[in-house]
Amino acid sequence: MVGTVLDLLRGPPKTLDILVHLSDKDEEEEVGKVMSSLDLSSSSFYPAIDRLELLGFLYKRREKGFPPHTHVILTNKGREVAKLLFPLAEVVGSTIQGLRLDLEELEGKERTEEDNRRMVEVLRDLQDISFTLGEWDEAEAHARRIVDIAFASGDDENLSKSYRILGEIHFQRGEYERSKSELSNSLKVSKKTGDVKGEAEARYLLGANLEDGGEFKEALKEYDKAVKKAKSTESEILEARSKLGLGRMLDREGRYENSLKMMEESVTAFEKLGQDDELPRAYANAGATSFYIDLDESIGWHTKSMNAAVGNSDLRMLGYSLMNLAGCMNKKGELKKALDYLERASEISERIDEKKLICSINIQKGWMHRLEGKLEESDSCFRRAVRVAEEYDLPYYLGDSLLNWAQVDAERGEKREAKKKLKKALAIFDGLGSKARMSKVRKILRKLSR
Repeated sequence: MVGTVLDLLRGPPKTLDILVHLSDKDEEEEVGKVMSSLDLSSSSFYPAIDRLELLGFLYKRREKGFPPHTHVILTNKGREVAKLLFPLAEVVGSTIQGLRLDLEELEGKERTEEDNRRMVEVLRDLQDISFTLGEWDEAEAHARRIVDIAFASGDDENLSKSYRILGEIHFQRGEYERSKSELSNSLKVSKKTGDVKGEAEARYLLGANLEDGGEFKEALKEYDKAVKKAKSTESEILEARSKLGLGRMLDREGRYENSLKMMEESVTAFEKLGQDDELPRAYANAGATSFYIDLDESIGWHTKSMNAAVGNSDLRMLGYSLMNLAGCMNKKGELKKALDYLERASEISERIDEKKLICSINIQKGWMHRLEGKLEESDSCFRRAVRVAEEYDLPYYLGDSLLNWAQVDAERGEKREAKKKLKKALAIFDGLGSKARMSKVRKILRKLSR
């Protein structure tokens, strides 16, 4: 029963909290009041209510005027679900309380080896619940205590696992260096004990960390090792995830045929294993790579991604799918349709505060405005993309923004400024090992030097 509630909470944190809060409201409530009552930030609140709306559990009404006001109320379907879930939510609360009482009892006595094993189990349960709820500080505190106990008792299995959890927590916070440190610790312990599956998991997470931090050369190495280790332990899901990561890195290098092969193998595995949550991203990755091979095939992949994202109530991937479809429509010359997709993606990106998506959308908008001859609007979009990429340390997106912005400068006849941006972009792509992008920058620089 508790597992059912936790499954419902996966995705945007606080979704169940909002559903239960609104279940006894007979009239619409202004979103600011809901956020205040539950002490939620906008970055936690809006993804949750968007998910509820997408599921048909919630209705939003926006008032015109300035500042605009939005009111929310549960639909009849939402009320029915809330009635079913309310006792389950109480079960989760009771479970947490029970686990804390167990922990207090264990802390107040001189512990045997069996007591230490039980304490790790209790802390692991509390850590998993906190992680699922997005309570990173609580999850970290529990994981740190497991590390201390496991280290003192020589429990390498729990030590390695807890280091991996700590790495994931820091990754979720965007603390890449701390995440790499914890994952490296996990890797050392796994290698020492011959835990090949644990090593594969650590390498996959290191690859994801390095990719997110823009270190694509190193990410490719870790994903490649993760694929081989996962394959040797017959961990099909982990192997498929690692292949997807490896495929993305091959795409960055311009090795599109090899990349697409990896993507398709991952898609086949996820579909066979019934991993529906993995499919929107897998379809989108395949679509991004096939964009350079076959445009119609790319549109097909991105349409599948969009439909899967709607089915999973995955707002983040829905935003990416719409943006990717915009790129396809632009390449087909259907600019009006492309801008429509981008506007829908932009609304989602701002709502869920997804920085990479915000950068990507502004790059695409800037490009399309440039094609329309609207250079001021184009300039504004690229300026926004650069600002976000610099502020949140997103080197690939910074390089891409500068590359595209430089072409606006070139059209205005500002060759000196264009070359300055292009040289900065070239240095960024060189550091990231992005050969395809480096080739494109050099080509434009040669044209400007004639």
